[in-house]
Amino acid sequence: MENNIETMESFEKDIDQSLKRIYVGDILEGTIVGKIGTDVIVDINYHAEGIINKEELSDDPSFDIDRDINIGDKIKVKILKLENEDGTVVLSKKRGEKETAFETLEEIFSEEKIIKIKINEVVKGGVITYINGMRGFIPASLLSIDYVDDLNKFVGKELDAKIVELDQSSNKIILSPKSVELEKVEIQKKEKLNTLQNGEVVEGTVKNLTNFGAFVDIGGIQGLVRNQDLAWKRVKHPSEIVQVGDQVKVYIINVDRKNEKISLGLKDVNENPWRDVAEKYSVNNIYEGQITRLLDFGAFVRLEEGVEGLVHISELSDARITKPSDVVATGDIVKVKVLDIDKKNNKMSLSIKEAQNELDRNELEAYNEQDEATTSLKGLFGDILKKLEKDDN
Repeated sequence: MENNIETMESFEKDIDQSLKRIYVGDILEGTIVGKIGTDVIVDINYHAEGIINKEELSDDPSFDIDRDINIGDKIKVKILKLENEDGTVVLSKKRGEKETAFETLEEIFSEEKIIKIKINEVVKGGVITYINGMRGFIPASLLSIDYVDDLNKFVGKELDAKIVELDQSSNKIILSPKSVELEKVEIQKKEKLNTLQNGEVVEGTVKNLTNFGAFVDIGGIQGLVRNQDLAWKRVKHPSEIVQVGDQVKVYIINVDRKNEKISLGLKDVNENPWRDVAEKYSVNNIYEGQITRLLDFGAFVRLEEGVEGLVHISELSDARITKPSDVVATGDIVKVKVLDIDKKNNKMSLSIKEAQNELDRNELEAYNEQDEATTSLKGLFGDILKKLEKDDN
C-alpha cells in the first residue's frame, strides 16, 4: 500500500514538472545534485535538470568548486538557455546570485550591518572583494584608520566592513573597513573616558606632533600634551622632547567627558623647579637672568631652567619706550629685581629698572664713602704737614 502511495506521489510530481513552464531570464532556486568535472548539475524542479558551466559559477578568483560547491546546497540560478544539445537547461549561478544578492545587500546597506569580507586583489586606488559572488571595491582611503603604505599586505586578509555606497544600476558596491574600525575606536574611547581619573599615571605612544603639543595614544583614545606640559623648561616645539612612536608615561591633568578631550602632562611633578622658588628667591633681592623672549607687553627672563619671570614693559627702563626691543634683546644677560612671587600659579614679577636703580644707588653710596674716606685722609695728612712745617721754623 505504501509503495503504491509513493509511486502515486512520484507520478504526480512528474506531471507537475512536465506541466511547469520556465523561461529564459527566470531566477529559480535549485538544489545541487552532482558535479561532472568543472560542471555542476542542479535540480530545478523541472522535467529536465540544469547544468552550470565553470564560467557561470563565480567571478571570484578565489572560488574553488571542490570547496565551495557541495551536494545538497540550495542556490539561486538564472536560466540562460531552455535546452542545450543534451536536452539540459543551461543555468548561471553567478548571475542568479547577482540579481538576488542586491536585495540582501540593500538590507545590509540600509541597516548599516557589519559583514565579513576577504580581500582578493589589488587594483588602482584600492582593493577588490567579493560578496555573494559580486565584486566590491574598497578605496585605499577607506581600508584602515592607519596609514596604508602597501595594499598588497591586505590580500588574503579577512576584515569587518560596512557598505557605504550601493548602486544596482551600475553594479557599484563600495565598502569601508575603516568605518567599522572608527566605530570600535569610538566605543573604546567612551569606555576609556569613563575610567580615567585626574592625576592617574598611564603609559602611551606618541602619535602626532603639532606646533602646540604632542598627541599621545593611551589605549584607544588620544590625549594632548601641550608644550608647557612637556617639560619644566620652555619648549618651542614638542620635537625637542619627544618623537612620533616614543613610549611615554604621562599623567592625566584633566578629563573633559562632555567634549571627549583629555589633557595630559609629561613633565614630572616631583621635579617642579617652582617648588623651591620661595627658598631660593626673595622679594626685593636682585638676581641675574637671561632674556628668553620678547612680547609687546614685556620680556621674559629665565633665572634657572624652568623658572621664568616677566618684566613688564614699564619695568624695563626709566626712559619711555614703545616696545621691549628698544632696550633689550633675546639672549641678553640682565640683572633683575624680584617684585612679587606667585608660587601657586608659578609666576614671578621682575624689574630691570628697579634693579639698575638700586645698583646705581649702591655704586654711588660706595663712591661717596670712598670719597669721604679720601677727604678725611687728606685732612689728616694736611694737619700733620702743617705741624711739621711749624716745628721746622
